Amino acid sequence: MQIGEFARICKTQISVLRYYDKEGLLVPEYIDAFTGYRYYSEEQIAVFVRISALKKAGFSLSEIKDILAEAKSDWDIIELFEKKKIEHIKKLDNLEESKRMMLVDSATALPSPKRHEFPRENLNLPFVDDPRAVGKWKIVGEYLNKEDFFTEDRSMDSEFASVMKEIYFLPKGGEYWCYAWTNGKLLIETATSSTVNNYAIVEYNGVEYMFVDFKSYEYFRSGKTTTLVLQREDNKSYTVAQIAHKDNIDIPFAKDNRVLGRWIACGFCSTPTDFRRKNKPSVKPYFSEVVFGNDGALSVTYGNRRISDPEMRTWTKGFVLDKLNVTASAYELREIDGEEYLFIEWKSGDYIYGGWKPSYYVFERETTI
Repeated sequence: MQIGEFARICKTQISVLRYYDKEGLLVPEYIDAFTGYRYYSEEQIAVFVRISALKKAGFSLSEIKDILAEAKSDWDIIELFEKKKIEHIKKLDNLEESKRMMLVDSATALPSPKRHEFPRENLNLPFVDDPRAVGKWKIVGEYLNKEDFFTEDRSMDSEFASVMKEIYFLPKGGEYWCYAWTNGKLLIETATSSTVNNYAIVEYNGVEYMFVDFKSYEYFRSGKTTTLVLQREDNKSYTVAQIAHKDNIDIPFAKDNRVLGRWIACGFCSTPTDFRRKNKPSVKPYFSEVVFGNDGALSVTYGNRRISDPEMRTWTKGFVLDKLNVTASAYELREIDGEEYLFIEWKSGDYIYGGWKPSYYVFERETTI
């Protein structure tokens, strides 16, 4: 389930879950490398209940993190509650309530999540021009409805609006990243959905805004669109090449014997410090294999496609170089619990066109050269 639904089931805020993810307390089961959307499993409801119980008992987040890392049983945690009760006798009522929380089956304590199918709408629409739409638009926020924006009500706690900064409307409906358009319609295609989102351009207080009937995750749940508000930044005719972020890839080859050989993906994380070996990916990672050869030779496997052309991918000490997308993805080796892992920055469209910080694919060594 996506972060919004998980927050509703656990009766918490999305911002709380993002903070838990950042602190390594409750890391999403899966993060869509294309959209950045976080997905959680039903089993993680019990983990959230455990964190909430420990917080209410008075344990600090750093203490909770250590407790979760040590994989203590519920009964071990009950003993910790008793020690805390002695230290803070005035908090006895809260401690007893927390004990009861830990002993209640999470399946009965909280409702089961609803299953939802993500829509795949037809995006193969004929292009009809709308010169007013062309240019760069800044994302103002996502609202429950259009009226909330005009009454200056607070925007929603939106996962989309928190990570997205702008959307470009290229001339002639040109496609880039997950976006395309035709007159009155913003077309969005991600790894999990494809949607046609109606838009209207309105001038308000001397500023041009675009109001998009946005088929966000709320639409998948209830069939109701939200309102995504964009503000015009300019009306330039951009090309895909102009809006793409480009790294310096003119780096001479330097040997690094430590990485020579074949590596198999075993995880995906926001930062290397977030990686937990027990959190195995639920599906085969998209970036599944990398082979470092001599003199910068590199072979990578994305999905079912293997690339070993030196005109497309090479490497040098500290970086994997993508000549097509003009990105230099830093890599680093880390030893965790006696095992060696390779972390490689994942600079997808999120980084190239969205300006997001890159996440990391994690690899285990398969063979050496």
